[in-house]
Amino acid sequence: MSPPLVDLNVPWPQTSYTTPPTPQAIITLKNTLTTLAALGYTHVALNFTLPQSTKLPTTNLNPIDLSHFTDLSDRLKLYTRITIVIDEPSAGQSLSKLQSAFDVVSVLPTSQKALMLACSNLDIDVLTFEYTKRLPAFLKHKTIGSAVSRGVKLEFVYAGLVTGASENTRAQCLNSVTQLVRASRHQNLVVSSGAKGSIGVRAFKDVYGMLELVGFKRSMERDVMEKSSRVLLSGRLRRLSYKQTVMVGEDVVEETGKGMKRSITEVQGGDVFKKQMRKLKEMK
Repeated sequence: MSPPLVDLNVPWPQTSYTTPPTPQAIITLKNTLTTLAALGYTHVALNFTLPQSTKLPTTNLNPIDLSHFTDLSDRLKLYTRITIVIDEPSAGQSLSKLQSAFDVVSVLPTSQKALMLACSNLDIDVLTFEYTKRLPAFLKHKTIGSAVSRGVKLEFVYAGLVTGASENTRAQCLNSVTQLVRASRHQNLVVSSGAKGSIGVRAFKDVYGMLELVGFKRSMERDVMEKSSRVLLSGRLRRLSYKQTVMVGEDVVEETGKGMKRSITEVQGGDVFKKQMRKLKEMK
């Protein structure tokens, strides 16, 4: 059976805690999600990108309101993601406050120091870049390999190739992705849309056509799909561990959500806990 189609990066239309999305922005986002569902996607993460200078509120760390999209619940399973833009290593300190508030945690480094920190130390699910601009540093296998060895997934966002981008922008995007593919040696890569509108999403077969431009082989298609679903699994398990509960029988990707809740101390020696830990180890 083929893995589910997952898009880990559909931007939430909000760039600060103080300015909520407009009604029109929510309509545009809903149309994007509807298009993804029509293309066969079943799991989508809404991504709130946070500039490093933002001061975190004391409560309500997650501004993403999934109640706007309840009419899509029979076709899409929605998750929340935070992407923190970091320039200085000190910016990574806010991660600990956000770990339990979002299903997926990622960082976007904009300097070499931040890149080194993200690859070697930060507890994150996804490492991403602004592919339409120059990368913060030349990507070396030793650096990116540190992230791969820790199970961090490396995200390629294809928006820069499809949504009205100029020829120079597309060239920069392809060059940046080629660096990532080379440095990672095709390991731990996931592909997301970054789409801010319906026009920016593509069927997975079309997405894979883009990957072939940077050296992917057709045999790697399933692996890329599986890596995306594993991000949701690892992120959700981490979030549940903060609450000191696990959902017995819960498969994050299939997500029945109808199991019993038990404390981790009650099940850590049981089959369910061992099964989930095996899944996490297999991700690396």
